[in-house]
Amino acid sequence: MGGLQLTESFGEIRNLTKIIVDILLACQPLTAKQIYFKLGRDGISITYQAIHKKLLLMLREQILKKNGLEYSINQVWLDKIEEFSTSVRERLRKRNRLLVTQLNKKNFSANQKLIKVISFDLGGALFNNQFDELLWRREIPKAYAEQYGLSREKAFEEVTSEYSRLWGKVTGWRNPEFWLKHFSLNKNFKNIIKGIKGEIFAYLDVEPILKKLSKEYHLVIISHAEENIMKTKIKLAGFDKYFTRIFSTGSNFNKMTKDADIYREICEMLKIQPEEMVHVGNDLTIDYKIPTSIGINAFLIDRIGHSKEHFVVRDLYRFEEKLKEMEKEFI
Repeated sequence: MGGLQLTESFGEIRNLTKIIVDILLACQPLTAKQIYFKLGRDGISITYQAIHKKLLLMLREQILKKNGLEYSINQVWLDKIEEFSTSVRERLRKRNRLLVTQLNKKNFSANQKLIKVISFDLGGALFNNQFDELLWRREIPKAYAEQYGLSREKAFEEVTSEYSRLWGKVTGWRNPEFWLKHFSLNKNFKNIIKGIKGEIFAYLDVEPILKKLSKEYHLVIISHAEENIMKTKIKLAGFDKYFTRIFSTGSNFNKMTKDADIYREICEMLKIQPEEMVHVGNDLTIDYKIPTSIGINAFLIDRIGHSKEHFVVRDLYRFEEKLKEMEKEFI
């Protein structure tokens, strides 16, 4: 008496799914009998047979998984829900942008573009990491070995151990100058990289795409690399003429990596709305999920080709095609 009565109608069956998921989120794994007793303690009147039937259905739908007699939530199902909700949010943002564009279409010249700024990550999007690997894992340990009379192996072990110990604890962690001072090495950034400047390689699609896009958009770089590394790579590759600004999370914002606040601040500095920027980089979280969460259009570049999602591009040629498709949608 007074408890919630559950029958077998469609709506109530879906409600029972939610109740069982809530129970397992609070405490899992559980047997069917334990779930039945917890429902009873919560004042929900339902037969054990109905519970057992429902659990079997949830197994078939892959909402749950079973180990022996115990049931728990299927992580694969949770991942699919997250992927679906991300897709829905992105489609809603896209729809809202289209609605805003349509409302303002009378005041929107055919020569204007909704996208004003294109932002690139440095590593993975523009350059490979050969130079970085040599700098951090060969040149600095080598200088350390020479100065303190250690073997290359011992120096590498001590230097990389110190990298690990101070990760996330100092704002200059990504700055080679910080480490040269930290290890009291008699070298500066200019001479530590002297022998490896020839190892700076941009991907083959970068030059032609930057040349083309710089005629239509403002190009910027947003990277967690230090400013001295960014400027060295861009200048040696001859790309400095294409970019209006470069932003280093460490040099400009005293942060280890990109976050939503940095993206917002950069938009403010550039005097644009987030929707007027497109960002491309190779990290799912900091180059796609975070910028899209504040309304920036973003693409993930996967040059190896492992990812197949709609927001993934294989190279900058495909990125340019996606950009054109976006612009057509806004006209």
